[in-house]
Amino acid sequence: MGIELGKPASISFGGLDLLREWLNRRRRLFTQEARELSLPQPKGVLLAGPPGTGKTSVAKNIANILNLPLLQLDIASLLGSLVGESEGNIRRALKTAEAIAPCVLWIDEIEKALSGTGDTSGVSQRILGNILTFMSESTSGVFVVATCNDPSALPSELKRKGRFDENFFVDLPTEPERVQILGIHLQRFGIHLESEYLEAIAANTTKFSGAELETLASEAALLAFDEGRPQQVTLADLEACRQTITPLAIQDAAAVERMQSWASTARRASSPVVAAKTQSLRAAKFRNMN
Repeated sequence: MGIELGKPASISFGGLDLLREWLNRRRRLFTQEARELSLPQPKGVLLAGPPGTGKTSVAKNIANILNLPLLQLDIASLLGSLVGESEGNIRRALKTAEAIAPCVLWIDEIEKALSGTGDTSGVSQRILGNILTFMSESTSGVFVVATCNDPSALPSELKRKGRFDENFFVDLPTEPERVQILGIHLQRFGIHLESEYLEAIAANTTKFSGAELETLASEAALLAFDEGRPQQVTLADLEACRQTITPLAIQDAAAVERMQSWASTARRASSPVVAAKTQSLRAAKFRNMN
């Protein structure tokens, strides 16, 4: 069908305080009370950042924050072989979203469908036109959340100020955010650690993305389980697993740096962090985390 009900977020996301604040301030704008006061209806947000920084998780959680149903639009599945078929499919999908509104309409990795790379037929440009027209004219309460790994591949018409309510840059997590993210994922396995231990690992995972921190938590939990210590993770476990993970920010540093340079044109999703003292890994090493 190309548009379907998205799976609700099962866990919350860590950090991104500025994005949370922005969303919470608009959560009541989809109510009848807001309509009666003629308050402007939010159109949507563009979430751009390096792969693995949690944009998909955030998109799913936005529906929870706004208390709206989540729809996912898969543009690739709507492409047809006949002239005009793709554009017709897109228009029908957007009408479906309007029928369900108010709702959140999530378009994942939007640059892959709309970059126009290799498209000599002009289909991607016409699909872009349909989406832009929809965003500018729809008043039914469809909140578009588009995620993007490479904003340089996006058409300029989609990035310009005012198209979305806001373009947010989702960067690699800060140290306090890494503490939150590790805690969230360890708790999924019934592992509850004191903050000093989380801070010790967070201080040594500077270039880790949210996805890589999730992998770290999973691997440490599996290691403890395999050694007959279910839910008894030690700092040594986390450190051993940390050393097996090479972050994307190191593997493809140039691409991540290009992405971060784009951040000056967008609004940051997280507050800047002033350096603070954290317990050193060396001092805490091999201490039991129970």
